Amino acid sequence: MWFMVDRTHSGDEYSPTWLANFIHNWPHVSYKTFTRSASEFDPGNGEYIETLLFWAGMPIVWLGLCIVTLLLFSCCLCLKRNQPVSLRKGIIRLRWWIIFTMLLCVITIGVCFYGNALTSNGIDHYVHAIEEANKTMVDIDKNADGAQTEMVSAYNRAEELEDTLPVCTSNTTVQQMARDVKIATVSLRNSVSEVGDKLHGDLVNYLVESSEDVSRYRVLGWSIFIGLLCVDLVLCVAVIFCTGKSIRGGIIFCCILLIIAFTIVWIIAGAELFLLVGLSDFCVNPSRYVIQEAERNNVPDDVVWYYLGCNGTSPFDQTFRETDRQFYDAEDDLRKISMMCPQQDVQVIVSTLEGHFSQYKTDLDQLKIDANCQQLNDDYNLAVSSLCYNSLSGLGYQLLFGAILGMLWLVAICQGTLLASRMGRRKMNYEAEQEDPFLPPRDGSATLERYSARREHQPSTSGMNRRPQSSTSQSSNALPHFPVIISNRGSSIAGQSNITVPEDLPPSYTLAISRDRPNQRRGHQSQQQQAATASADTTNDGGYSAASLV
Repeated sequence: MWFMVDRTHSGDEYSPTWLANFIHNWPHVSYKTFTRSASEFDPGNGEYIETLLFWAGMPIVWLGLCIVTLLLFSCCLCLKRNQPVSLRKGIIRLRWWIIFTMLLCVITIGVCFYGNALTSNGIDHYVHAIEEANKTMVDIDKNADGAQTEMVSAYNRAEELEDTLPVCTSNTTVQQMARDVKIATVSLRNSVSEVGDKLHGDLVNYLVESSEDVSRYRVLGWSIFIGLLCVDLVLCVAVIFCTGKSIRGGIIFCCILLIIAFTIVWIIAGAELFLLVGLSDFCVNPSRYVIQEAERNNVPDDVVWYYLGCNGTSPFDQTFRETDRQFYDAEDDLRKISMMCPQQDVQVIVSTLEGHFSQYKTDLDQLKIDANCQQLNDDYNLAVSSLCYNSLSGLGYQLLFGAILGMLWLVAICQGTLLASRMGRRKMNYEAEQEDPFLPPRDGSATLERYSARREHQPSTSGMNRRPQSSTSQSSNALPHFPVIISNRGSSIAGQSNITVPEDLPPSYTLAISRDRPNQRRGHQSQQQQAATASADTTNDGGYSAASLV
């Protein structure tokens, strides 16, 4: 059975690990009176349970301090909200830090998986060892009951033989042998009953009940812990995704989930610390607790020490030797009676008695094998080693890396809150009127003609005088009277037109003026051509009229 334990066992006696000794030396203080108590494992003592609750409350106190720290951090973040920061560099740096923190969380969760598996394996081995010990005790009770039943039947047949022998023979020696056989049946039954009384299964039944409770804890605790760790992994992936995609709402929602996970982690850490301290106290001296429970169940000390150490004389050796002597004497008497009284009735009774004694011998030999200390001692060492090597180490892994995971959650919450505050809210798009004179059109075709048409319907608020326009400029698409605008090349259009400077210059005028320059040149050339053509036509018409008059 030693292959079931991860630790290598070379037949040496059990010795507590350094982890058990380290935790056992912690001060055991009652949470009610804050006074130190004994550190011996005693789950039936209320004061001892108070000391375990004291240590279980330490992670809860730390949880409260961390929540206060988060509140203070949030207040400081609100106070520094309007201070200028380098947003671009700060956001990129925070993203990488959050991703790095989540990767550390994933590694920590993996170690917690290992610790949970180690604890579960130790509990499985403990339950298996207790079940094997219970099976041994059941076999002992079965063989003892079977041997006693055979001797009761043999006693009845011995009385019948004692009543039949006077008819067969008047030899007093033979009759005395029959009486000795009847007495031997009573003595053999009492011997087996004595062995059964010393090895009654009350203690093992108590251990079986406790192992059932431990097994239920393993199934429930293992399932819940695995589920929580899987949820933590999904949460890590969600945080990494929302951080990489810069989803501000997702980051805020993940921070809320991280606060819930952070709270659950420290509550579970309190429960694990409760179990870890209690198990360490048990593993420092497990035999003390077994002896204490044996005394409560009225198991003799010599029997308990025999099975715990398995290095001394069996307390049943004397009983078994006396039983063997009486058994062989009774068989010898039956053989002599069969030889000295050949009557058929006597032979039938003797044959029946020999069958009862033969079955009694079979049960007695099996009882000797089961009562040997080797098997029960192996089961005891397996149970103790499974709890104190595997389960204790697994709980240590879960507690240590669970605390690390809780601190990483705290850092991730602070980082996520800071990142969400620096990202800020996204501005919502709104619909603007197409005729708004201070916004360029959506198609990008901003021109001075469109702007001039809009400006004609608006009253002037600049208070500056405008130069009166000529008829030619009024009939043509002349430039509006606006101030000098410096284009992207640094040139000025002041020399191209006479303009005044209004104060209410729209933001899109620079774009419009740059687009209308080619149109203005073409319009100016077209106006000159039209004016030259009109002048020529007027001259021609005047000459024709004079000639006709002459």
